[in-house]
Amino acid sequence: MKNLYYVLLPALGVLMSLETTAQNLHRLVVKADMAEAAKKQLGAALEWRFNAKNSLELQLGFRRHNELPTDVFNGDWTADYAKRRGYISSAASPPPANDAGWEYLGTGRPLPDAHSSIIPLSTRYARVAYGMSYQNRPQGLRIILLPGISFSNHRYFEQYDQFAKKSGKFESWQIGSNPNQGQYVEQTFFYTQTRQMREINWWVLGATHSFGFAWQAKPGFYLEARITAGVNFGDAPYSKQDLPNIMANYYGQMAFFLGWAF
Repeated sequence: MKNLYYVLLPALGVLMSLETTAQNLHRLVVKADMAEAAKKQLGAALEWRFNAKNSLELQLGFRRHNELPTDVFNGDWTADYAKRRGYISSAASPPPANDAGWEYLGTGRPLPDAHSSIIPLSTRYARVAYGMSYQNRPQGLRIILLPGISFSNHRYFEQYDQFAKKSGKFESWQIGSNPNQGQYVEQTFFYTQTRQMREINWWVLGATHSFGFAWQAKPGFYLEARITAGVNFGDAPYSKQDLPNIMANYYGQMAFFLGWAF
């Protein structure tokens, strides 16, 4: 009987310890990214803990880059206009005389200058990561590793101009009765300018890996700092210098989370 007692007592202690750990484990952690909030952007994450060392996390983010100008829309903008030039041409004076240069004819004018060929508007992303934690003490600092995959959407406007010369005409007439006085020459050209503006949604799949530190107070207050390295698969839609950093082929991102563990 004594031998059975010595076997059951340690087993009971282990079971009580496991029960206490399960009771103390906060399964759901809701986090807000203060690094994104400081830039007036949105970032949040939900973490579900399977046990003290393993978890699954969903991270969401939204960034607004620019407001759409009032004269940019999803469609074509067309302008018709004419330009005229008049000058005197004579054999005695080869360079054109009295040339006032080109002037617009009538009320038609070219379109105003485009703001930019590319206008980034917003970026949304979702990341799913498997979390692994390493901790020496129950209430101590945890080291976290989160390999995962990402889905991102980048919304932007692309615009470019096309110019077409529709027609032109040359007119000339003699000045005075003396041929040496030359001729007055008038040139008129008619143009059409079309600005094509298109809204584009670019979807991209990527992979991420995060490393950081987390700390949780007993009532459930949660702190976490991490750095993420990511890669996006596929060619960038436009110049890398104008792309938001998280849409580049390779990028890094820092995050500082405040949250609550339930």
